[in-house]
Amino acid sequence: MRLSGVAPNRILNISCGTGLLAIRLAELGHEVTGVDDAAAMLEMARQHDIASVVTWQPADAGSLRLGRRFDLAFMTGHVVQVLLDDHDLDRVLEAAQEHLSAQAWVHWTRRETQRTIETPVAGPVSVWHDTFSVEGEIIALETSHAFLRSGELTVTTSRLRFRHPGCPAAAAGRRRFRRHRRVRRLGRRTGDGDVA
Repeated sequence: MRLSGVAPNRILNISCGTGLLAIRLAELGHEVTGVDDAAAMLEMARQHDIASVVTWQPADAGSLRLGRRFDLAFMTGHVVQVLLDDHDLDRVLEAAQEHLSAQAWVHWTRRETQRTIETPVAGPVSVWHDTFSVEGEIIALETSHAFLRSGELTVTTSRLRFRHPGCPAAAAGRRRFRRHRRVRRLGRRTGDGDVA
Protein backbone atom coordinates (compact mmCIF):
# COMPACT_ATOMS: atom_id res chain seq x y z
CA MET A 1 0.00 0.00 0.00
CA ARG A 2 3.02 2.29 0.04
CA LEU A 3 2.36 3.14 -3.61
CA SER A 4 -0.78 5.01 -2.56
CA GLY A 5 1.33 7.62 -0.75
CA VAL A 6 0.53 9.52 2.41
CA ALA A 7 -3.22 9.96 2.86
CA PRO A 8 -5.32 11.71 1.81
CA ASN A 9 -4.81 11.30 -1.93
CA ARG A 10 -7.57 11.27 -4.53
CA ILE A 11 -7.37 7.79 -6.05
CA LEU A 12 -9.10 6.34 -9.11
CA ASN A 13 -9.36 2.54 -9.09
CA ILE A 14 -10.01 1.56 -12.73
CA SER A 15 -11.90 -1.71 -13.29
CA CYS A 16 -12.21 -2.08 -9.52
CA GLY A 17 -13.99 -5.45 -9.64
CA THR A 18 -15.19 -6.54 -6.20
CA GLY A 19 -13.74 -3.39 -4.65
CA LEU A 20 -11.39 -4.87 -2.06
CA LEU A 21 -8.40 -2.69 -3.07
CA ALA A 22 -10.52 0.47 -3.28
CA ILE A 23 -12.00 -0.17 0.16
CA ARG A 24 -8.59 -0.80 1.71
CA LEU A 25 -7.21 2.42 0.22
CA ALA A 26 -10.20 4.34 1.58
CA GLU A 27 -9.67 2.79 5.02
CA LEU A 28 -6.12 4.20 4.91
CA GLY A 29 -7.63 7.67 4.59
CA HIS A 30 -7.66 8.23 0.84
CA GLU A 31 -10.58 9.60 -1.17
CA VAL A 32 -11.29 6.72 -3.55
CA THR A 33 -13.49 6.32 -6.62
CA GLY A 34 -13.93 2.80 -7.98
CA VAL A 35 -15.14 2.34 -11.57
CA ASP A 36 -16.17 -0.79 -13.41
CA ASP A 37 -18.40 -1.51 -16.40
CA ALA A 38 -19.73 -4.76 -14.90
CA ALA A 39 -22.87 -4.06 -12.86
CA ALA A 40 -22.52 -7.33 -10.95
CA MET A 41 -18.98 -6.43 -9.86
CA LEU A 42 -20.05 -2.99 -8.67
CA GLU A 43 -22.94 -4.50 -6.73
CA MET A 44 -20.52 -6.88 -5.01
CA ALA A 45 -18.16 -3.96 -4.29
CA ARG A 46 -21.00 -1.99 -2.69
CA GLN A 47 -21.85 -4.98 -0.50
CA HIS A 48 -18.22 -5.22 0.64
CA ASP A 49 -18.17 -1.47 1.37
CA ILE A 50 -20.10 -1.74 4.64
CA ALA A 51 -18.99 1.71 5.86
CA SER A 52 -19.65 3.37 2.44
CA VAL A 53 -16.11 4.76 2.24
CA VAL A 54 -15.75 4.56 -1.59
CA THR A 55 -17.56 6.33 -4.42
CA TRP A 56 -18.66 3.65 -6.91
CA GLN A 57 -19.18 4.58 -10.55
CA PRO A 58 -20.35 2.47 -13.51
CA ALA A 59 -18.00 3.27 -16.39
CA ASP A 60 -16.05 1.67 -19.21
CA ALA A 61 -12.30 1.99 -18.60
CA GLY A 62 -11.61 3.13 -22.16
CA SER A 63 -14.19 5.91 -22.22
CA LEU A 64 -13.98 7.38 -18.72
CA ARG A 65 -15.36 10.92 -18.51
CA LEU A 66 -15.82 11.58 -14.80
CA GLY A 67 -15.18 15.31 -14.97
CA ARG A 68 -12.70 15.30 -12.08
CA ARG A 69 -9.00 14.89 -11.45
CA PHE A 70 -7.15 12.39 -9.29
CA ASP A 71 -3.67 12.17 -7.79
CA LEU A 72 -3.24 8.46 -8.60
CA ALA A 73 -4.89 5.83 -10.79
CA PHE A 74 -4.67 2.07 -10.17
CA MET A 75 -5.46 -0.99 -12.30
CA THR A 76 -4.74 -4.34 -10.71
CA GLY A 77 -5.23 -8.05 -11.18
CA HIS A 78 -5.78 -9.15 -14.74
CA VAL A 79 -7.31 -5.90 -15.99
CA VAL A 80 -4.67 -5.35 -18.67
CA GLN A 81 -4.98 -8.94 -19.88
CA VAL A 82 -8.60 -8.47 -20.90
CA LEU A 83 -7.54 -5.64 -23.23
CA LEU A 84 -7.01 -7.80 -26.28
CA ASP A 85 -5.33 -5.31 -28.59
CA ASP A 86 -3.01 -2.32 -28.32
CA HIS A 87 -5.74 0.10 -29.36
CA ASP A 88 -7.85 -0.86 -26.34
CA LEU A 89 -4.85 -0.53 -24.02
CA ASP A 90 -4.02 2.91 -25.42
CA ARG A 91 -7.63 4.03 -24.91
CA VAL A 92 -7.56 2.99 -21.25
CA LEU A 93 -4.18 4.62 -20.60
CA GLU A 94 -5.27 7.83 -22.32
CA ALA A 95 -8.52 7.92 -20.34
CA ALA A 96 -6.58 7.42 -17.12
CA GLN A 97 -4.12 10.17 -18.08
CA GLU A 98 -6.98 12.62 -18.67
CA HIS A 99 -8.13 12.09 -15.08
CA LEU A 100 -4.74 12.61 -13.47
CA SER A 101 -3.89 16.00 -12.02
CA ALA A 102 -1.93 18.16 -14.39
CA GLN A 103 1.14 19.49 -12.62
CA ALA A 104 0.18 17.83 -9.35
CA TRP A 105 3.33 19.25 -7.76
CA VAL A 106 1.80 22.73 -7.59
CA HIS A 107 -0.28 21.33 -4.73
CA TRP A 108 2.76 19.91 -2.91
CA THR A 109 2.88 22.68 -0.35
CA ARG A 110 2.89 22.52 3.43
CA ARG A 111 -0.54 24.15 3.54
CA GLU A 112 -2.13 21.53 1.25
CA THR A 113 -0.26 18.39 2.32
CA GLN A 114 0.35 18.66 6.05
CA ARG A 115 -1.26 15.95 8.13
CA THR A 116 -0.54 14.26 11.44
CA ILE A 117 -0.19 10.52 11.67
CA GLU A 118 -0.06 8.42 14.84
CA THR A 119 2.85 6.00 15.06
CA PRO A 120 3.13 3.22 17.65
CA VAL A 121 6.71 4.05 18.66
CA ALA A 122 7.28 7.79 18.10
CA GLY A 123 3.74 8.98 18.77
CA PRO A 124 2.21 11.75 16.63
CA VAL A 125 4.24 12.83 13.59
CA SER A 126 3.37 15.80 11.41
CA VAL A 127 4.22 15.18 7.73
CA TRP A 128 4.21 17.58 4.78
CA HIS A 129 5.72 18.13 1.31
CA ASP A 130 7.17 21.23 -0.32
CA THR A 131 8.12 21.54 -4.00
CA PHE A 132 11.23 23.73 -4.23
CA SER A 133 12.27 23.50 -7.88
CA VAL A 134 10.85 22.61 -11.28
CA GLU A 135 13.34 22.17 -14.12
CA GLY A 136 11.61 20.84 -17.21
CA GLU A 137 10.38 17.34 -16.35
CA ILE A 138 12.37 17.17 -13.09
CA ILE A 139 10.59 18.12 -9.87
CA ALA A 140 12.51 18.47 -6.60
CA LEU A 141 10.64 18.32 -3.33
CA GLU A 142 11.27 18.09 0.39
CA THR A 143 9.34 15.81 2.72
CA SER A 144 9.36 16.91 6.36
CA HIS A 145 8.60 14.79 9.43
CA ALA A 146 8.10 16.69 12.69
CA PHE A 147 8.10 14.31 15.66
CA LEU A 148 5.75 16.12 18.02
CA ARG A 149 6.70 14.20 21.14
CA SER A 150 10.48 14.76 20.86
CA GLY A 151 10.51 18.00 18.85
CA GLU A 152 12.83 16.43 16.25
CA LEU A 153 12.47 17.49 12.59
CA THR A 154 13.80 15.46 9.64
CA VAL A 155 13.76 16.66 6.05
CA THR A 156 14.45 14.44 3.04
CA THR A 157 14.89 15.57 -0.56
CA SER A 158 13.53 13.73 -3.60
CA ARG A 159 13.82 14.35 -7.33
CA LEU A 160 11.09 12.97 -9.57
CA ARG A 161 10.68 12.92 -13.33
CA PHE A 162 7.24 13.56 -14.82
CA ARG A 163 7.54 12.41 -18.43
CA HIS A 164 4.69 13.50 -20.65
CA PRO A 165 2.87 10.36 -21.86
CA GLY A 166 2.82 11.59 -25.45
CA CYS A 167 6.56 12.15 -25.75
CA PRO A 168 8.45 9.98 -28.27
CA ALA A 169 10.53 8.24 -25.59
CA ALA A 170 7.43 7.22 -23.65
CA ALA A 171 5.72 5.91 -26.79
CA ALA A 172 8.87 3.99 -27.76
CA GLY A 173 9.03 2.52 -24.27
CA ARG A 174 5.44 1.28 -24.54
CA ARG A 175 6.22 -0.33 -27.92
CA ARG A 176 9.34 -2.05 -26.55
CA PHE A 177 7.37 -3.30 -23.54
CA ARG A 178 4.72 -4.81 -25.80
CA ARG A 179 7.26 -6.35 -28.17
CA HIS A 180 9.18 -8.06 -25.36
CA ARG A 181 6.22 -9.33 -23.38
CA ARG A 182 6.35 -13.07 -22.98
CA VAL A 183 3.91 -15.45 -21.42
CA ARG A 184 6.00 -17.83 -19.39
CA ARG A 185 4.95 -21.15 -18.00
CA LEU A 186 6.22 -21.39 -14.45
CA GLY A 187 7.40 -24.86 -13.61
CA ARG A 188 6.55 -26.58 -10.37
CA ARG A 189 9.59 -27.16 -8.21
CA THR A 190 9.90 -30.73 -7.02
CA GLY A 191 11.59 -31.99 -3.90
CA ASP A 192 14.86 -32.88 -5.63
CA GLY A 193 15.37 -29.37 -6.98
CA ASP A 194 14.26 -30.16 -10.53
CA VAL A 195 11.63 -28.10 -12.27
CA ALA A 196 8.77 -30.22 -13.50
